[in-house]
Amino acid sequence: MDKQKLQEIVKTATFDALIGHVENDWFDCKKEPYQIQNESAKRELAKDVSSFANVDGGHIFIGIRTKQSSQHFGDEVEALHPFPQNLVNTTQYRDILRIWVYPEIEGLDVGWIETDATKHIGLVVVTIPSQKESAKPFLINKTLDGEKQVETIFGYAQRKGDVSKPHSVVDLQQALRAGLNYEH
Repeated sequence: MDKQKLQEIVKTATFDALIGHVENDWFDCKKEPYQIQNESAKRELAKDVSSFANVDGGHIFIGIRTKQSSQHFGDEVEALHPFPQNLVNTTQYRDILRIWVYPEIEGLDVGWIETDATKHIGLVVVTIPSQKESAKPFLINKTLDGEKQVETIFGYAQRKGDVSKPHSVVDLQQALRAGLNYEH
């Protein structure tokens, strides 16, 4: 599925059209909302979103069930799995991403889309627009304020196929030593 078709599906909320398609460089699905009560889930959200920003943008659909594809590499959309609106607060998602990703992702949208208005059931779509090369790389950032010291922890992830792959500290160190340069 190409990016234009995916954008049309989001615009028209015709999510059934996703069934049978395989996750890829600009398209990811999550069955359930991120459990943002804990730090590891916040980090996972930041990793997933920043990985798209570090490549060419994309969409994360929350409320869609996938399965391992028998014909393609990666996960394939199996069914919609909408959930009650009270299980997610899109403002909290945006706030977490503002705190955990540096620099801030321009044009980022986290939207609730109802699939059944009578039951307040729906999906969340996180839209990550393509970013200017001069803004990259987008880093996962968190400052920990301990009793005697302040530490900043950061990471880097990039979308490849159907995976948001975080780079190890060894990869980051090698890239910095080699002069990682997003402008060339």
